[in-house]
Amino acid sequence: MVKYLLLMVVMGLVSCGGSTNPMSSDGTGTNQLTITNQLTITNQLTITNWLTITNNAQVSFEGSLAGKELSGRDLAGVDFSAYQDSAGVNDKDARGVNLKRADLSGVLNVDHANFGGANLEYAVLKGLNLTGALFTNAKLMKADLMDAELFECDFTGADLSGADLSKAKLVDAILKNAILSNVNLRGANLLNADFSGANTNGAILTGVRNANFLGAVNK
Repeated sequence: MVKYLLLMVVMGLVSCGGSTNPMSSDGTGTNQLTITNQLTITNQLTITNWLTITNNAQVSFEGSLAGKELSGRDLAGVDFSAYQDSAGVNDKDARGVNLKRADLSGVLNVDHANFGGANLEYAVLKGLNLTGALFTNAKLMKADLMDAELFECDFTGADLSGADLSKAKLVDAILKNAILSNVNLRGANLLNADFSGANTNGAILTGVRNANFLGAVNK
């Protein structure tokens, strides 16, 4: 699997798993690299404007996403839990981005980002501020959204099968025609949430607050 990571114009760190070895002066390295510009590493990494990582390397991102384009990029499995930029990715166009199994728990501000059609399957979004974010037709199967702030989020047509939304704040959220089969909504706040046409088959609803599933289907 090939994964892509933004080239850090502001100096950052890319960890590729295993032991950590500093990059040598001739531009080659194995596990730990500090990148400022353009670099090619034989048989492992090729860097132009984006970093290409092969061989299923474990990748962590500690730089900044400020000014970086996310739409359509492949960031599957990237660990953003140590993300350093308080600006976050709020208001970003992330349509179609592949964040499958990515850990975004360190990105504090993701409000009003557009994840339309994105792949967030198994992604970790636990406790994030996602207020006003768009997830229309996104794939969020088995995603971790526990305790996330999902005020006014739009999940129209999204697949949240098996996702963990326990204690999430879904106030004024739109979940029209969303797939919520086996979703965990334990303790979630659903005030004014719109479930029209949503499939709630097998959903865990213990302790939900302000719930109104008018128009939802259970099949």
